[in-house]
Amino acid sequence: TWSSNYPLRGGKNSMWEGGTRVAGCIAGPGLKVGEWDGFMHVSDWMPTLLEAVGATPPTGLVSGDGQSVWQGLSTLGNSSRDWILYEAHPDNTTVHGNAFMSKGMKIVQTGATNPSNEFGWVPPPGQDPKVTPYTVSCPTPPETPADCSHHYCLFDVVNDPCEHNDISGQKPEVVQELLQKLMPFKNAAVPPTPSVGCDPIINSKGAWRPCDSP
Repeated sequence: TWSSNYPLRGGKNSMWEGGTRVAGCIAGPGLKVGEWDGFMHVSDWMPTLLEAVGATPPTGLVSGDGQSVWQGLSTLGNSSRDWILYEAHPDNTTVHGNAFMSKGMKIVQTGATNPSNEFGWVPPPGQDPKVTPYTVSCPTPPETPADCSHHYCLFDVVNDPCEHNDISGQKPEVVQELLQKLMPFKNAAVPPTPSVGCDPIINSKGAWRPCDSP
């Protein structure tokens, strides 16, 4: 199903910031009151909460299993995480594609079958962006979004959180540096398996129900 995280680019089920960046809230003792803008991945919650309560993380964790960002989160300081893997595949024939961010610089190459409506910026129905206050401030999006299906685009998501400007042509060395960091994940990835069974069915009232086939 579609969703909007305007003014961020893209929405649910996409690799753009609109499909991956979310707000969160945490309260409790040991936390400095305020707003934190450090990087954090969903996999970081377990080690972060374990450190918060003084527990020992289980043995056998690897880098992809998350890391604690408690020190930065609790003091509103710098995050210990400076990279995020959005998605990785051994090739680029999948719907979404591949994306990786390090220190605010993000590369994205969408799959050839990526739906075109995931490329741009879609305000929620009935919402006027000209008068709506957003927590993320971005200028008016370009009329034609950069097409990242044939090459890796590069975005500075710290200074350009809405991913308006592809700067891959200006910083090819950064693209190559991020590709080197992405490649181990691509090489370790396995192709997605085709779905088995049948698609869900929408009944006459517009409600979803499971298909009748096994």
